[in-house]
Amino acid sequence: MKSQEEILLSLVESRAGNRLASENGWVRGTDHCNWRGVSCNDNGDVVGLSLTGNSLETTLPSELSGLSNIRNVVLVNCNLSGSIPPVVAQMTSLRQLDLSFNELSGALPDFTSTQLEILSLAHNMLTGTVPDYGSVQRSSLVSIQLSGNFLTGTIPPFSDSLPSLKHIDLSQNQIEGRFELLETNVLHELERLYISDNRFSGTLPSTIAGNLKEFHASNNQLTGEIPDAIGRMNFLQDFLIDNNRLVGEVPRSLCDLNLNGDEGYFTRSLLSERFGAGRHRRRTNAEAFLESGDGCAAVACPAGFFSDTGRHPCLSCEDQAMNPYLGATRCNDFSQDEILDIFFDSTNGNEWGDKT
Repeated sequence: MKSQEEILLSLVESRAGNRLASENGWVRGTDHCNWRGVSCNDNGDVVGLSLTGNSLETTLPSELSGLSNIRNVVLVNCNLSGSIPPVVAQMTSLRQLDLSFNELSGALPDFTSTQLEILSLAHNMLTGTVPDYGSVQRSSLVSIQLSGNFLTGTIPPFSDSLPSLKHIDLSQNQIEGRFELLETNVLHELERLYISDNRFSGTLPSTIAGNLKEFHASNNQLTGEIPDAIGRMNFLQDFLIDNNRLVGEVPRSLCDLNLNGDEGYFTRSLLSERFGAGRHRRRTNAEAFLESGDGCAAVACPAGFFSDTGRHPCLSCEDQAMNPYLGATRCNDFSQDEILDIFFDSTNGNEWGDKT
């Protein structure tokens, strides 16, 4: 069995690693607990490793699993490549594993530690599907961050075996299927859910965790209308749904929440600045929209309007038929097939049934 010193030195065997070792006191034969980035308990066991921003230019060594007491591994932006060794994923002592902003590839493994609190593998090149992290009781898991990878397939149901989960980030992947993550109503502590830039379809759930503060679902394929019940979420601060295929109107319950950090933007000064203050001038459609909007456009521009963000300030399309969706970022000329898709979405085609 390798010593803790030998296990740590396996991380710095590359030329860049050797340079890092010499600069940070990683010298064979010295007390590894005094090495920069290494923390130990009173018995001399390694319990933490943090080398963020140091280029290691190596793979993640399987020898790390020999650090049986380690709790926190933070190797962010360390130029790591290759796959995550299965034995590392099976380390039972882990509480925090942050390998974000590297070049790790291969399938996303399941992690077996029931003590895990923070799992961050964001911005790598991982593939495969999202494991069912709720398959075993993980009462301590607070955050799952998997954004910026190449994950595919559908997401598993997150069950009540994750009672402490507050943060899920699955954005910037290729995940598809119906978005059912919130329909189970078991993630009672969830505060932040990011699923933007994927391929989710289906409708928004009418039941969402009551503690949710931030919900980002831009750039997907969500359809139907925004449920009015979302506006009754007491803690909601951010609600981003631009560039989907949502129809109808923003529920009044959402318009009154001052969402997305935009308060008091519908003012006379804004109207005067944009359209002039002529007393007898006839109002444009855009001016009438701005004057009547009391927070709705902070959620999404209405059909017939667009903006760079899909939210205020919204501009009118030359032909409102060019944009039938909420939260558009541009006006479109639609093909016949796209027009049929729009008709399907706006008439709740998913509820037609077999007789039609």
